[in-house]
Amino acid sequence: MFCTCYLVSTSILFRRCRGFGYSSIAKISMSNNNKEPSLPATVDFYCLRCLYKDSIEQQQLGKEPWKSHKEYIEKTPSVALGGSLLDKNDREVGRLYLLQSQQQENISQWIQQDPLHSIWSDVNVTIFKRVKPFPVTWPTTPIFVVYCLDDPNNKSIRVEHRPQHRGWWQNESRVVTVGPMAAAFSQDDSLIGSLFFVTGESVDEVQQWANQDPYAKAGLFQQVKVYQWKCLVTKETNKANS
Repeated sequence: MFCTCYLVSTSILFRRCRGFGYSSIAKISMSNNNKEPSLPATVDFYCLRCLYKDSIEQQQLGKEPWKSHKEYIEKTPSVALGGSLLDKNDREVGRLYLLQSQQQENISQWIQQDPLHSIWSDVNVTIFKRVKPFPVTWPTTPIFVVYCLDDPNNKSIRVEHRPQHRGWWQNESRVVTVGPMAAAFSQDDSLIGSLFFVTGESVDEVQQWANQDPYAKAGLFQQVKVYQWKCLVTKETNKANS
């Protein structure tokens, strides 16, 4: 079993996947005065965070869908990175995927055709704008995902505190890769969160570290979730967008 989170390139946030249904929970616009300062060359991915229903439904699913799911993501060329999300009790609670070069209209279809789609309770789709390339060799020490969603009422904090935020993570050797998240399938490509892959000792230790983010201290985030991450699929994706 493994947790799934997907990265995608567009702008809207979808949530609550039940069977084939998706409902938008956020379409956050940002005025021209509050736009994020331009970033260096980024690589965009659709990011899909898929959380499981309760464990009973997982057990009733049987073993075959898990095997089929792994084959499904391995055979999808656009999946750049995929893995399981575990909570602090080492219980698998979902998956995270990063997808590249996907048409917007194909994303929901891709999720619906996933052999595990029947046990997703929540599916959040964002665009991960990666600003630090994936390592050539991933660390052998435990890796954690820090998944942050902004409070829409405090969106000006992202611009005001960006220099401090960026200076903070750039001085942290534990950061494997990082970038802001944009709303998916929106017209304005506004930023609505941050995503980190970092090394660490435990979910609690990484949570304490994440609390030191200048964005977090200033009250930008509405939600900060930390998961231990188990890589299932990784492909060469360091080439920048043309």
